[in-house]
Order: sequence, then C-alpha cells, then structure tokens
Amino acid sequence: MVHPGDFLLTNSMSFGRPYIMNTSGCIHDGWLVFGNREQRVDSDYFFHLLGSATVYSEFERLAAGVTVKNLNIDLVKKVCVPLPPLAEQQRIAKVLDAADALRANRRAIGLGQLDASKHLL
Repeated sequence: MVHPGDFLLTNSMSFGRPYIMNTSGCIHDGWLVFGNREQRVDSDYFFHLLGSATVYSEFERLAAGVTVKNLNIDLVKKVCVPLPPLAEQQRIAKVLDAADALRANRRAIGLGQLDASKHLL
C-alpha cells in the first residue's frame, strides 16, 4: 500500500526516478516506497534530492545488472544524502521549483516558436 506523500523510486529499467504519491493505492514490485512520516524532511527538497544527478550517479554505481540495472532497498540505503535543517531544505526546494518552472516556461516558448516556424515554410 502507498499513501499520499509517500515517495516512490523506480527500481529497474529506468531506475532511480522519484515520484510523490498523491493518492492511496497498491503498487507492484517495480517500485521502492519511502513513507514520508518524518517531520524533519521537506517533501519537495527530498524529491529534488532523489532526482539529482549526484544521487542518480550513486544509484547507478550501486545498481546490480549489466543490461538492465536494478536497485533494491539495501542498495538505496547505502547512499548518503545531505539533510540540512528543515528551513534550509524549504529554501532550497523553492529555488529548485522556481528553476524548474523557468525551464518549463522556456521549453513551452521554444516549442511555440517551433510550431510557428512550421507555418512559415
């Protein structure tokens, strides 16, 4: 069972991608679940942290397999992550959220310009 606020991490194929649950439900064995029950971890900060290149490279280094890499909870537990005070986590998450929004906006503008250029040809 997973619940709203739980973190999911893909554990095979496109392993190491984080997701935050918005609903309750059941999942299959292609996921690792982190229950977000601690008050000292900001969900947005943890999401950005799990999706960072640094953490992903650690997952990749530890993952078993050659053709298809796989993670398990014991491997993931070996990855050390920085956990600053909650207020700092929230500040960092806001900065990263703003950067993501800016990138999405620029991507949307760029795609709009590409669509407009099709009509010029």
